[in-house]
Amino acid sequence: VETKAAIPPRDPQAREQLAEYVDSWGAVRQGCMPGIVLLMARPLGPSDRTALLAAVRRTAGHRSRLSRFVQGGGVDCLVSWMKDAKSELAPHGSVVLLELFRLLRVLPLRQLESEPAERLVQAADSLRRKVKATEGAVRELLGRWKYAKRRFSKRTGEAEAGAPPAGALQ
Repeated sequence: VETKAAIPPRDPQAREQLAEYVDSWGAVRQGCMPGIVLLMARPLGPSDRTALLAAVRRTAGHRSRLSRFVQGGGVDCLVSWMKDAKSELAPHGSVVLLELFRLLRVLPLRQLESEPAERLVQAADSLRRKVKATEGAVRELLGRWKYAKRRFSKRTGEAEAGAPPAGALQ
């Protein structure tokens, strides 16, 4: 018999760490993105996850910081949270997912290698079918990514089958 994990309570220590990593506008400070990714790897509840995602999203004006998030394993955390949201954290997972999809719109995903890009696309596509509240956001992202993949394939003459090549996601 499979049991669902209990939703972790709000973690005051995680909030304290997050407060150290963000500026007065709520964006991640320079040099703090690795700490954010490490914090994301901890078992956190939906409200803590949402707060972390919002902080990274508010960093949209600092492309180099977002690049560090993508290159430093942040996307792997996002994929993990997508999987969690559709199982153990539901129904609160929808709130996390909506903030996660807002973040995906601003991340420089072109920097992803093929394997993490494929995991991201598969996780998002799986959610589209299983979490009704996120269907529109997922459809929009997958549409943008497929468009980018087609453009990349036409430029390079590569086949469209398989995982998106590095630089294919926008």
